[in-house]
Amino acid sequence: MSISVSVDLELMWGFIGTKGGRFFLEDPSMGRDNVLWLLDELDQYEVPATFFTVGHLFLYPDEARNMVYPNLPHFRRGILSRNFYSQILGRMLYHAPDIIEEVKNRGMHEVGLHGFFHIPFDELTEEEARTEMELSVKASNMRNISPEGMAFPKDHQEKLKILREYGIKFVRGGSYLGRNKHSLAKRLIRSSVSMEEGLIVIHSSYFLNTQGSSFTIPLLKVEIMRGRHVHFWFHPWNLYSGREGLLDFLNYIRRLRNERGIRILTLGEFSSKPIN
Repeated sequence: MSISVSVDLELMWGFIGTKGGRFFLEDPSMGRDNVLWLLDELDQYEVPATFFTVGHLFLYPDEARNMVYPNLPHFRRGILSRNFYSQILGRMLYHAPDIIEEVKNRGMHEVGLHGFFHIPFDELTEEEARTEMELSVKASNMRNISPEGMAFPKDHQEKLKILREYGIKFVRGGSYLGRNKHSLAKRLIRSSVSMEEGLIVIHSSYFLNTQGSSFTIPLLKVEIMRGRHVHFWFHPWNLYSGREGLLDFLNYIRRLRNERGIRILTLGEFSSKPIN
């Protein structure tokens, strides 16, 4: 039995839809404070996490300006526009190499990819998906990171074979609460992993309610009884509405590790095990 925690880094730290420009949160300084607080708590409880990161966050504004604009094929149709990109370039919500360096410096966490602009892959052509991956890998390499894992934006699992071309070895599969069209099938599979298009697919994940543990911990107990690997995910911006549930969860899984020997792994560590 093992447990993993993953954190989806989309903005610093809000949410954006594919139609552009509307922010759920507009305070990047508070967002950074939330992530630094999270890293401190993960250190205290000795819990490694996988940070799935939108590629644009790896870049400083000048790097993004030189590397990206206006080369994205997305700008040739309606998902994004030149006007939209000119609005976000240079805004702290869209640039976080300082935070990525902090995650690296903690020494126990893993950084994976989450698309370049958090656009669901089922809304992209193959050319656009390759551009998303190429830019994401190039941007992460600029921070001396070579990602091996991927979480699809909005859990829309598509175009797996393209990921292998860019060094991806494992994918976080559909969430129980996500909209991935494969989610129902994943729930019916007893194994925690499968092989698809030459990639290890880890499924299914639970949303970790940072506000309270009344939902999260009972789910974890059920999975422990089943003897399966289980992983939970959340966004840093979920911490705006509460932190108590996350602290309860971290305390509980520390007890499981100390008293029952249950392992806490990054998703990369778990995926490196042979598939049964």
